[in-house]
Amino acid sequence: MEGRVRQCFWGIAHRCLDFLYPRYCIFCLQNIQTTDSLHICESCRHELLPRDSMSSCQRCGFSKKNDAQPGVSSLMKGTRCSHCWNRKFLFSNTKCLWNFQGLPREWIHKLKYHDGEYLVADLGKILVRNSEWREYLSSAILVPVPLHWRRYWQRDYNQSNLIARAMAKVSGSSVTSLLSRCKFSQSQTELRGHERFRNVQNAFSLNCKAKNIDRNYRIILVDDVMTTGATLQACATVLWENGFKHIDVATLARG
Repeated sequence: MEGRVRQCFWGIAHRCLDFLYPRYCIFCLQNIQTTDSLHICESCRHELLPRDSMSSCQRCGFSKKNDAQPGVSSLMKGTRCSHCWNRKFLFSNTKCLWNFQGLPREWIHKLKYHDGEYLVADLGKILVRNSEWREYLSSAILVPVPLHWRRYWQRDYNQSNLIARAMAKVSGSSVTSLLSRCKFSQSQTELRGHERFRNVQNAFSLNCKAKNIDRNYRIILVDDVMTTGATLQACATVLWENGFKHIDVATLARG
């Protein structure tokens, strides 16, 4: 009863604030009418709904719908597609919220490069409505991919950590930064294929927070975008070499 009264109170308060200070969608500038959308209108939020997981590779998260080559995304060996069947990834499953295009791409760019920390609240609203995502994230330790201190100093926040905390809030999982970035390397966006894997080789290390963590826990590495999987593989390698054998991946988008 008390919870319903509190919810009703905040609903009225939001409507009053919206009357005095109207909110507009950060993408299309349409007036936001609903009380549970903070920065995105219903129309734009519809474009940010989780993609169909049935059309994606369980191992690397690649979407068949993105592939113009006939048959190239057909699943192989049950869980692997032609994009990852010859990759020796040390993580077992990958779940990506969106394809890296259109509005999702713009959303991630705002979060990553334009002081978009405020968008994380909207991410929580999207995830909380999806039981499949909540189930995937539950009963795990969420480990954000770390930034090097120089990159963190430039940006003042780690977007992967913000994403992990939004995921933890809707799933009840914990967030622990088990990894540190010990090498300042070139941005992955400027590189291709094998160059990405070479660029992040030996870039990560296990930190002291891992000392008392049971190695049997399921670990989910969290990042904003997965393209070749090089960064996530580098992180998984450090965890694997230090005894963590149950490693999965969760990202906002698959490039």
